[in-house]
Amino acid sequence: ALTARPAALASPRAASSSRAASQPASHPAARQSGRLRVLLIDGLDAATARRLPELSSLCRRGLELDLEVGWPAVSLPVQHALWTGTWQTQSGILFTLRRLQRPVFQSLPQRLQERHRRSLALAQAHREIADSFGFSRVLGPPAGSKPTFDEGRFLQLAREASDDPASLVLVHHLAVDRAGHRHGATSEPYRRAAHAAACMRLLHQVDR
Repeated sequence: ALTARPAALASPRAASSSRAASQPASHPAARQSGRLRVLLIDGLDAATARRLPELSSLCRRGLELDLEVGWPAVSLPVQHALWTGTWQTQSGILFTLRRLQRPVFQSLPQRLQERHRRSLALAQAHREIADSFGFSRVLGPPAGSKPTFDEGRFLQLAREASDDPASLVLVHHLAVDRAGHRHGATSEPYRRAAHAAACMRLLHQVDR
């Protein structure tokens, strides 16, 4: 599990976790399956994440790392940092909201494409973000359309995406972020969204 945080706010724990991740590991999570599944819960802060028992249980089965994502912590620039390994100060991607024609630096999906390996992204909303990074296929509501946030339907799509034979699958979950923008990160709607059963079921489906 990766907990994203702005670089300016990162603790020394992030550096030690990153060093541990770069060393050979005998942990079961280090097994090579050739398939990577990334569940991105947009807007979920680290403190709330650590209070979710289902997520904590999942993290104990693998490795928990802090990922420094630079600043500003805006969705598209953060994903640029995630997929290219470069911070906003290196890429110049700061408050960008519109789809990029191409990432400033080569992305992981592009590297996979060079090796004739497929990638798939499923976005609950704002698919223009995933469209920016060279995924072989992107699923989600068209840019500019109003998402329904139907958790049942999204769970079904996430299950199908996870079962896809693609080497890399991204599931971009946005219901928590939506609640945070509408009601605030300390609000009851935000807490409910973070603890939503559908969200937790999604975690276990993607982790299969």
